[in-house]
Amino acid sequence: MSPAPARKRAERKRPANTSPLSPTPEPLRVGDAAPAAAPASKPEQARTAVPFSSYLEPGVLRDFKVRCILNGIEMREGVDQAIREWLAKNS
Repeated sequence: MSPAPARKRAERKRPANTSPLSPTPEPLRVGDAAPAAAPASKPEQARTAVPFSSYLEPGVLRDFKVRCILNGIEMREGVDQAIREWLAKNS
């Protein structure tokens, strides 16, 4: 079996007086697709939650994940609810 013919690489024109390692201002295009349209700008949204991390025993985490799934909620919702209840109880 003969090897597949090599695909010819599209040549990119480099601006004058630049080296091969100089960045080019044009966007990288992959394949034969037309250039993608610029993404629609979204208004800045205020972040309503901040990242939080903690350590739990493996069994506790497993049970928590299962309960969240059974209740149809995301784990972050369960953590939020638990912390709010703890704060209300300990105020």
